[in-house]
Amino acid sequence: MAYPSGNMTAIVFDDSRRQDLRELNERIMKTWSQENPDKPQIEQCCFITTPKNDDAIARVEMFGGEFCGNALRNAVKVLSGESNSKGIIKVFGLDDPLKYQLNG
Repeated sequence: MAYPSGNMTAIVFDDSRRQDLRELNERIMKTWSQENPDKPQIEQCCFITTPKNDDAIARVEMFGGEFCGNALRNAVKVLSGESNSKGIIKVFGLDDPLKYQLNG
């Protein structure tokens, strides 16, 4: 779970794609809500896989197939592990990788 920008994002790391992402999205959100009623609720889930572009830190896909800048921001923050970093990340639905830069 990540929410550096205020919107809770469930981040799932898995290259296997064994399940339907929409179904998994619903299960994650429901389980979190039931087990953590006093914590911020999940607003979106994203799926992190190994990128085909060797320069990218990862590939991000929203469980619903949409683009979500906030989830992408959360994923970069979790993946980089640093407050000051820059690089590229691949995003489902875009032909070219995106450049990112974290400051502070």
